[in-house]
Amino acid sequence: MEKIKILVIDDNETNLALIKHILTKVGYEVVAASTGQEGIEVAFKGQCQLILLDIMMPGMDGFEVMETLQADSQARKIPVIFLTAKQDSQDMIRGLSLGAQDYITKPINPEVIKLRIANCLKLTMTNKHLQTVITDLTREILLRTDVEINLRAKKEELQEFAMLDALTKIHNRRMLDEGLERILKEMHRNNSVVSFLMCDIDFFKNFNDTYGHKAGDLCLFKVAKAISQATFRPGDLVARFGGEEFALLLPDTNELGALQVAKNIQSNLKQLAISHADSSVNELVTISIGMHTMKPKTGKEIAILVERADKALYHAKNNGRNQICQCDEDENCSPI
Repeated sequence: MEKIKILVIDDNETNLALIKHILTKVGYEVVAASTGQEGIEVAFKGQCQLILLDIMMPGMDGFEVMETLQADSQARKIPVIFLTAKQDSQDMIRGLSLGAQDYITKPINPEVIKLRIANCLKLTMTNKHLQTVITDLTREILLRTDVEINLRAKKEELQEFAMLDALTKIHNRRMLDEGLERILKEMHRNNSVVSFLMCDIDFFKNFNDTYGHKAGDLCLFKVAKAISQATFRPGDLVARFGGEEFALLLPDTNELGALQVAKNIQSNLKQLAISHADSSVNELVTISIGMHTMKPKTGKEIAILVERADKALYHAKNNGRNQICQCDEDENCSPI
């Protein structure tokens, strides 16, 4: 039987040797990496089934390594356990929120690390089995014409998975299209307003050409997160519109509310401080935003809402980028 291969990323040679001794003794194959970049290269090649990742490392720390792994469609499937001597709960929360499966503190206890790894691998196998079950159920649902009540519930769960963009982990275009139809009808019934924002990363093609597509994917992942964190209401819908474009659908939101969300996006992106040497407007990654607010008269003005926000975005991009523009009901666009 082929041995389970575990990648250990730690800059401390003593820790690497100790962990390798513990895990080899119980039958695992251990691959060691002394830097974050070296570990990423191994992970991208798909040469491990589990990663033990130290947080405090020179150069690229564990959190940065984790973000890079999560931005890759294949590497993000490898379960990660953080290793650290830090006891700060905020660091633990940050690590888990980035997608880590578990957290082990140093000094290493041989029994603890063996049990944690065994539990993590068992959970991973369970999840793979569940994914297989989900795939099989999807096939069955598509083939059957008369779906029983319990299978309909499972289909809804499967559809929820299908509503996420694989790279950015936010809603995809399909979810946005369904949300537009539903929310405009609801705003029409409630005699309320709705705002729509279109966002475009400035000079993103140049970014990809300069830093490469893996860095571009990581940039999209971070920008999507920054946009998602700009609004806090459960009813707001954030989606990847396509390529480097994102959209926000904000029910019961007037111009001032929409403008505040747009400013939040720019503020969040500024805090990320992603370098962009080939941008004509800033040394950091920036974003252009177009917005439109309306009170639906029929509940069917989807095309109008999207086209006016897109027109405002076009105006922002043609007038210097890195700005927020609004389109009014007469389709006049101006920066805010």
